[in-house]
Amino acid sequence: MGAEPTEAKGMEQEPMAKEPGGELMIFDDGSMTADKAQSSAMSLVINYADPAVAAGTAVLGLGLVVLPLLSKLNKLQDEETFRYPPHGETNPKQPLRLFTESELRQRLGTLDADCVAKEIAMSTEELDEHMEACGMEETDDEVGRIQKWRDSVNANLRSLQKRSALAFLGLPPDSGQNDINAMYKKMALELHPDKGGDPEKFQELQEMKERLTEIEKEEGGDDKKDVDDPEEEEAKKQKEKEEEEEKNRLPPNERIKKLRMDVHDNTVRLWEKAKKSRDEIVGEKALKVNAQPALNILRLFVDRFVTNEIKTLRHDDTKGAEAKLRKFLKQGAEILCVAALADVQGTLSTLAMHFNYRLIARSGSPEIKTKCASLLEAVGEVPATVERFLQKMEADLSEQKDRDKRRKEQRAAEQRRREERGDYSGEKGEEGKDSKEPDKPKPKAEPAKAPGYPKPKSDPFADFDFKEPPKAKPAAKSATKPSEALAEKKEDDRTQIQAAVKQKRTTWDASFDHPYAGALKSNGTGIYCRPCQRWIVTYEFSTEVFLTHVERVHPKPPPGWS
Repeated sequence: MGAEPTEAKGMEQEPMAKEPGGELMIFDDGSMTADKAQSSAMSLVINYADPAVAAGTAVLGLGLVVLPLLSKLNKLQDEETFRYPPHGETNPKQPLRLFTESELRQRLGTLDADCVAKEIAMSTEELDEHMEACGMEETDDEVGRIQKWRDSVNANLRSLQKRSALAFLGLPPDSGQNDINAMYKKMALELHPDKGGDPEKFQELQEMKERLTEIEKEEGGDDKKDVDDPEEEEAKKQKEKEEEEEKNRLPPNERIKKLRMDVHDNTVRLWEKAKKSRDEIVGEKALKVNAQPALNILRLFVDRFVTNEIKTLRHDDTKGAEAKLRKFLKQGAEILCVAALADVQGTLSTLAMHFNYRLIARSGSPEIKTKCASLLEAVGEVPATVERFLQKMEADLSEQKDRDKRRKEQRAAEQRRREERGDYSGEKGEEGKDSKEPDKPKPKAEPAKAPGYPKPKSDPFADFDFKEPPKAKPAAKSATKPSEALAEKKEDDRTQIQAAVKQKRTTWDASFDHPYAGALKSNGTGIYCRPCQRWIVTYEFSTEVFLTHVERVHPKPPPGWS
């Protein structure tokens, strides 16, 4: 590195020196953008932090690691820690309000960590209730925000998947292509089945190598289309055309609801993908977390800030010292928290010796000393706060799955009991019946009959005498009434027809649960196929057409499904 300029203005215009593990980005100067700074901090977390924290930050955003620091400094309640609005409020109780809500969304991500966690844990019923309460306009806005958030998460997950693939090879996150090729050849010889290796491990090695190759192409901007596979390109265009036609056929409200359910399902899948990469990183070849890159950037940031800001501060200038402290936090909030996640003791040592000491010495103010001590305390609590939030999120997800399972079992049992009583109207029909006839007295209960035995029918041949009748003279033809047997037979046929009509379903089977099934149309005329991303037409709440479609079109799980 060359000699550093002594003037702050020159410092702001000069690009930051690149260090191992990332590049330091300052926010307040005109040459740096929040997107670049966010990308730099996110790269450090994904590549060098604990796997659980890396996976959580990739999906929940940088707010997961930065908001605990701001919350502690501003003495917010625990339930407000991971939400943007409380941090952005103009509140006299916040001694160090650094950002507005819009600045937080631009800097840390479109959605805050609490919002994303609730979206992931939301059940289908809760989502329906949420859409009913919000209305279509607000639901449409939510779709746009989630889609914008999803774009950034997809990029984060690619980096996380790259780290997991490198971890399988036993390589650090900053390994180059030569290191990857050399390690791949070595492991291929060891794991090849012909050499006595494990076939499953060898197959996994091939998958990891393919993953790294695809990520390398994406990072290199290789967007060339595969001219050798025109059928795939044609199928993609046809699928997009069908989706557009299906979208145009739906009413506006139904279209928005469908989009909202789709983005919710996609959010859950992104979280599952992040957890899978997390589990791959913590496997048998997992490397120890490397804190040095984050500490290097923190030390660089602190030294340059002290040189250009603290050394120009006048002695005993309390207000100036407070302004410098605010600027330090506003510029370095991310790197402080990222370094604390990697090595909290090293971060506190660097902060105390190289920043707090010099700022306190310049200001000579007890107030600044107290605020610097509060800063150390807040930074020290960041790792524990992040860990508690992730543990609570996992517990909530597990509890939600258990509740959904119990609810489905309860509904299935209720449906079976109703069908045993001969009631096929479903929950809605039963509720409507009760609401229409609230004052009608209940009929007396009939004595219970043995289950499994059909109701005895009258013998249609009861009035026939099978004994040979005596011969008689033929009587003159005359118009006679239909026999009683024929009348009873017609009545019996009419009863069977009415019973068949009555047994038609008026609601979906509560026990129906298929991994490929998405939304169910309320009128019983369609089930949304998630792999095909289109509606399958059904009739009278029947699932047979959908199951037949799955057997024919998806005999094997599509790519990405299990």
